[in-house]
Amino acid sequence: PHDAEFEALTGTDPGVDRIAAARSAAAELQAVVLLKGGPTVVADHEGRTRVVNSGGSRLAAAGTGDVLTGAIVGRLAAFGHERISRCEQISERVAEAAYLHGLAAETVQGTRLIARDLISGLHRVTP
Repeated sequence: PHDAEFEALTGTDPGVDRIAAARSAAAELQAVVLLKGGPTVVADHEGRTRVVNSGGSRLAAAGTGDVLTGAIVGRLAAFGHERISRCEQISERVAEAAYLHGLAAETVQGTRLIARDLISGLHRVTP
């Protein structure tokens, strides 16, 4: 979620310590949590945390979160069910997707970013 969605889900604003907020939510929910923003934080319920700095504020455009969701699902699917069995592996794939999503945004020219352009950018940066 972004900050407002995070507050709606958890009842608290993530505040300035985004890492602590994501870790707390992940522990409480027993899940991998991706807190979108500057920076994006990926935390799992076992306390592992990854910080993603690619992308920037342009990713606050409508539809880009949907593209991020697709990138996450794609990264998970690329490794297959048998290979993605531990929480650590899932959080790694989620962080990879967030990083690639940000890199894709950085490849889009101009000041305005729309989801369709971001999808094209993902094709350029995805291995």
